[in-house]
Amino acid sequence: MNDDFAERHPVAYVLTWVFSIIFVVFVIAAVIMGIKTSFSYWWGQQGAQQEKNSSSNWTSAQVSFHRQANDYDGYLKKIAQARQALADFDKLHPNLAGEDGLVGMQDTQARQSLTVNLTGVQQQCVNTVNDYNTASEGFLTADWKDADLPSRLDAGACG
Repeated sequence: MNDDFAERHPVAYVLTWVFSIIFVVFVIAAVIMGIKTSFSYWWGQQGAQQEKNSSSNWTSAQVSFHRQANDYDGYLKKIAQARQALADFDKLHPNLAGEDGLVGMQDTQARQSLTVNLTGVQQQCVNTVNDYNTASEGFLTADWKDADLPSRLDAGACG
């Protein structure tokens, strides 16, 4: 484009430059996006490896493994206590149908409460087992479990 065109059609001249710049920016962005997409597999692996090895990841993974292992041990004890409480209640109340209907109803509700407590603790135990076992196999966390911790927890012990 020459100066004569710019003088005769100033708006068209400016718009031609604006659209040319936009086109060049678009082409550059497309090339960058293409290169980034082409190498995303390796960049993604590198990014995942950096995240895995970050201090915040491994410290939180170690804390999480220990917390879950301790919670699991605690839940097993709570399950044993809840089972014992239910067994003790059943010994004291072999026949829930008492002479007084109200007492029978209170006994039934008390037994139901003990059963619900046992079931709740068992479910918490299973959830903890699932979280621990998932983290034991996860890319970001598997390498950060201490050697003195079990490789997996047993959900069957929660039953």
